[in-house]
Amino acid sequence: MILAEAGGTLHGCITITDLGTDLGTDLGAGLAYLGMFAVDPARQANGLGRRLLERAEAAARREFAATAMEMTVIAARPELIAYYQRRGYHLTGETRDFPEPGWNLPMAVLQKPLC
Repeated sequence: MILAEAGGTLHGCITITDLGTDLGTDLGAGLAYLGMFAVDPARQANGLGRRLLERAEAAARREFAATAMEMTVIAARPELIAYYQRRGYHLTGETRDFPEPGWNLPMAVLQKPLC
């Protein structure tokens, strides 16, 4: 987990996970997962999110030897998908169920090469 804080106040966070290690197989070898990405609304549009994302990608390369990053985004949020596309992520065409049962929120899968 990478935190952005100043003066003891949390302004943003992002997590990365090594899918190969978490799956316990080689199925995710080279693939990292990005999640829990949040920036205080008062701090948005000043580059904090971009910097957090860049640090997460660098950490995935360094710590996990990741060659690609994957994430899921609520498919009904085209503005959020566009944000990630501007940063090099692309839609894979795959969708997944929302992780909490009972919620009808398809999740779009995005990926970015980290090479």
